[in-house]
Amino acid sequence: MRSERTVLRIGRADGEVREVPMRYNASHQRGWRCFIGYLADAPDEITEDTPRSFEGWSLFDALAEYRKTIEPDGWRLLHAVARRDCWLRPEGFSPDVERLALGMNETERLNGFDPAEFAEVTDLDEQRANFDAWMKSLAPIYEGRVPPKAGHEDDPAVVEFSGIARMAGEYLVNGKLDLDRVLRKVRAANRAR
Repeated sequence: MRSERTVLRIGRADGEVREVPMRYNASHQRGWRCFIGYLADAPDEITEDTPRSFEGWSLFDALAEYRKTIEPDGWRLLHAVARRDCWLRPEGFSPDVERLALGMNETERLNGFDPAEFAEVTDLDEQRANFDAWMKSLAPIYEGRVPPKAGHEDDPAVVEFSGIARMAGEYLVNGKLDLDRVLRKVRAANRAR
């Protein structure tokens, strides 16, 4: 199984720093699979059946599993993925994280493997608390994502379901679909245009 090698840096408040060799594999089907220890230098021994040191859908999730094993002893991962002002990208799979600033909706993308100083990183609990604080600091967005139709600019925001969504809902509720009724509605809508 093809894998990449990297070196994780971990540190403690007393200034001690260690390098931890790691090999990883990432796929859209299986997420991130990471191997620490002798396997980092023995790629030919890594197969689909090889037990992983830790894994997760994203690099953030996989390294969070590793962090849970080292943080109780005072160690911190010295990479952007563990920075106190960073969090997982919404789509999750890439190795990138987002750097957050309180009150700012815009974020800065960083590679999760980018090095970070001990003063910049934190444990998972504080990182999650910082993410929650960032979310609370954002101003609510009152305007809809879809522009309103002409003449309806002052209408209150509502959710509109497409014809396909309505058909799917009817099918899920009734177990069948009344195609004649659907076609009548489609024809009526087309005539109204």
